[in-house]
Amino acid sequence: MPLDNIDEIRENFDRRGITPEHVLFISVLRGLVKAGVLNQGILKISSSEASKLLMVELKARNVIPEGADDKDKFKNFVKKFVNHFEICDNVEFSEEENVINVGFGGDSCRYCLKHVGYAEVLGSLCPFPMLLEQCAKNFGINVTLLGSKPEKRNELCWFSYKVGGD
Repeated sequence: MPLDNIDEIRENFDRRGITPEHVLFISVLRGLVKAGVLNQGILKISSSEASKLLMVELKARNVIPEGADDKDKFKNFVKKFVNHFEICDNVEFSEEENVINVGFGGDSCRYCLKHVGYAEVLGSLCPFPMLLEQCAKNFGINVTLLGSKPEKRNELCWFSYKVGGD
């Protein structure tokens, strides 16, 4: 979509609850996509570094995972993280043995490069699955993101994580 369709963009931003802070963040990512320097490899490297400052913010604001085991802690942490950074309106989970599937964002995402930043992106360049993994690891949760391409269902983007075990 061209950025000159102000009315349609305003309607989309209003529906999603986009704030100036969301636009600032996504605009920077859009610029990196346009410059051809944002890809999955860059996201992986930068999420590791970004998680260090995010950890300061999360600890300072008492966004600390709670739970009896890594699965409970990870699910609790995901909910708190998504809420704290106002990523979207809801988070859903499903489990299969040591795998937790996390559904978030989608049609209510406030940071989507495609639907908020209007960037032409092949696949997904969502930074949050990797940021969740890195921050959870920094809190001592044994978690590994399984792939970086989301499965879109129920108006959410789903990502899978191996939690606990070896």
